[in-house]
Amino acid sequence: MVRSSCSLKMIVPQLAAVLILGYGCIYLYCSSDSSDSQSTLQSGVREYPSIPRPTSGDDKQTEITKEEEQYIRDKPAIEKTIKARMKRVVEVCKRLNYPTFNEYNTYNMAGHKVTWCPVFKASSSTWRDFFIDTLYASRANYAGNHYHLGVLGDKVLTKKKQSSSRRGQSQRRTFSSEPEANLRFTVVRHPFSRIISHQRKVMNYPKQIYAQRGLWVEDAVLDGRTNSSWDLKLTQKYKDEYTSYVLELKYPEPFHQPFSKENPYLNPPYPTVPELVDFIMKHRDKDDNGQNGHWRPTLEWCDICQNELDIIIQLEEEPMELFYLLKHTGLWEHRQSFLEKHNSSSNKSAGRKEIEK
Repeated sequence: MVRSSCSLKMIVPQLAAVLILGYGCIYLYCSSDSSDSQSTLQSGVREYPSIPRPTSGDDKQTEITKEEEQYIRDKPAIEKTIKARMKRVVEVCKRLNYPTFNEYNTYNMAGHKVTWCPVFKASSSTWRDFFIDTLYASRANYAGNHYHLGVLGDKVLTKKKQSSSRRGQSQRRTFSSEPEANLRFTVVRHPFSRIISHQRKVMNYPKQIYAQRGLWVEDAVLDGRTNSSWDLKLTQKYKDEYTSYVLELKYPEPFHQPFSKENPYLNPPYPTVPELVDFIMKHRDKDDNGQNGHWRPTLEWCDICQNELDIIIQLEEEPMELFYLLKHTGLWEHRQSFLEKHNSSSNKSAGRKEIEK
């Protein structure tokens, strides 16, 4: 049983197990090459002058930004890192013979000549909003929501071609509605950071406790804190109070009755990271809760080995790798919009300090 007071150190073995069970050894980060890449980035550095560039529309910028200067300076090393990553992914898929997960979480954005697999908690909202704004504009609506992945539901690739794989690669899955020219890509993030980011969302935004209750919040709290020494009456009391608390987050009760201060389900009312990990371990490969895309390994969610993506960038290396992606997808003109969202969003390295501990 995991208590809410558990430290993150106590769950390192459990987190490792999650990754192993999720075929996390492919990892996609090519960490073995990171030191070489870093040293390359820091060598041969020279200052570039501010270079005027053409403007269009509402773009008032006349000089390249510091980030763009760095990208120009470091482009060879960035390209080398990403190409090495893609090569390693192919090698690992072949060597370990990963199974096909029959996942079709890929979206055909033919209007931009790209195919995208959204990895939750890895810039998926930024890309989702971009595609909605540029392809649907004010017409976007899904169950009353403007920005929702469901808006892009008609873009999901679901039907495979019966012919052999395109580009002469026998293992590459092909789709009948996907243009040959599309570039396939995704953005990945450290698995631990994705878990921590998901937990922090309910920690920092109470209404998310209500929204995520049925998926994992309530089960994770109850499983992690229920004490076998309680009698049925006390257990039911605590559960009823927790249910009332969650409902009042959505529908405030004018005649609220105070909850028991000692109720463990409400201290705190959201799962801790250890409790979330326990929940993932318990449900993995058993039911839909264990297949939740917010923590599903990218290897499975995007079916990396079968879909054979063309570019995989790492969230922690934005905006440099993001610039590389925008260049190769023909979306360079939108870089300022992506950069603004990157700079204004929550800490992209969420969990890094905890992981290092």
